[in-house]
Amino acid sequence: MKCARPRPQVCVLQKVTARPNEKTHTLVTLTLLGSLALGSIHCLERATMKKNFLRDGFSSKQWKPVNTAKWVKRLAGFLILLQFVWLMPLYGFDNAIFDNSVNDLVYQFNPGTNEVGDEIILAGISRHLTQFDFEFWGTNTINAFTFSGNVQTRIRFYLNDGLIADGNATPGTVFYDSDWFSGAVPTQRSTFVFTAGDDFPVGGLFLPSSHITWSVQFRGMNPTDSIGVDIYSPAIIGSDAPTYWTKTTIGWQLLTNIVPMDFAARMFAVTAIPPNISTQPQNQFVQVGSTVTFNVSATGTPTIQYQWRKDGNAIAGKTNTSLTINYSGLSDVGSYSVVVSNSYGSATSATATLKLLATRQMATNPHKSQQSSRPQNYLVRTAWWLSHTVGNRAGKRPTLFGSRICATLFVSICRRIGW
Repeated sequence: MKCARPRPQVCVLQKVTARPNEKTHTLVTLTLLGSLALGSIHCLERATMKKNFLRDGFSSKQWKPVNTAKWVKRLAGFLILLQFVWLMPLYGFDNAIFDNSVNDLVYQFNPGTNEVGDEIILAGISRHLTQFDFEFWGTNTINAFTFSGNVQTRIRFYLNDGLIADGNATPGTVFYDSDWFSGAVPTQRSTFVFTAGDDFPVGGLFLPSSHITWSVQFRGMNPTDSIGVDIYSPAIIGSDAPTYWTKTTIGWQLLTNIVPMDFAARMFAVTAIPPNISTQPQNQFVQVGSTVTFNVSATGTPTIQYQWRKDGNAIAGKTNTSLTINYSGLSDVGSYSVVVSNSYGSATSATATLKLLATRQMATNPHKSQQSSRPQNYLVRTAWWLSHTVGNRAGKRPTLFGSRICATLFVSICRRIGW
């Protein structure tokens, strides 16, 4: 990010008084409320203990206040926990790769309806963006709570691979576009937050370069509405050019102002780790009609996707960590595997075989996974019916041995006469 020559200045900044930080105010408020609650509990406990002490026949002169050291420890623990819980959603466990939200220059930048961009260089090696947030301000001279117009915002991320303007590569390829969205209201300072899973892919938005430009644009303002971004400098993580880009009808232009034009924003990302399979699917040998489950365990960042396969072909809709087959039959016999992948790579599991244990019924008719208790051959069925009919008419239930003899004789006779 070099500046070949002095840029023209555009006076669209306005100096403001020191602005309150809503995050700090909320943390202080919660701390005070928590301290008040703990203090009230402490006083109540002391009063209850003293009442019980006097009830047991002791005099008030013998009463000694309880040691408050444990309450001091409780308060300290509460404050530490509160700060951890409050800051965890802001910083999470991801890596900060850009942070320009500390050194407030107390300037507000009003770009109008122009698209303006801030050219930055990211720190670290993590390049799957899981959170992006930026500060904005807004006013309405006739209503302090809502804009008169339908104000909308759009965010874009660019690679700096465009045409050369005054020795600098302009923003070119767009690799993220939020499209127009609403939600802004008049405020001294507020923040729009973009997160993985909601605005970015679940595993994070891949940043193809450490040198990018992020842009913001507003539209729908009525004459009484104003909206823009806050100016901070310098960044405490990563680096920021003192100039800014603005898009006009003839293309991008690089401009300066009376202060470094660094928009307040932060970026957090995770380091990509290719998938690694830790638990392979196992071979399965089951009875016909049984439920079969193949399992796999894998690690990797960003989030892993799964695709199960049978005999090398993808199984539609089977994209979980396990594959379950209900009422397994001969058509399910085969080799199963799973491909685990993320945006950084893929891995294929070992092959697991599904085999069905042979049964007498399967030997009679291997093309059916389940057999009826009655014989399936037409002649045998007829013999079985005759034997039962004769036995019933005689008032006796035919034995299994007798039924088999009758069936065998009947089948032999039929085959001899060519049936």
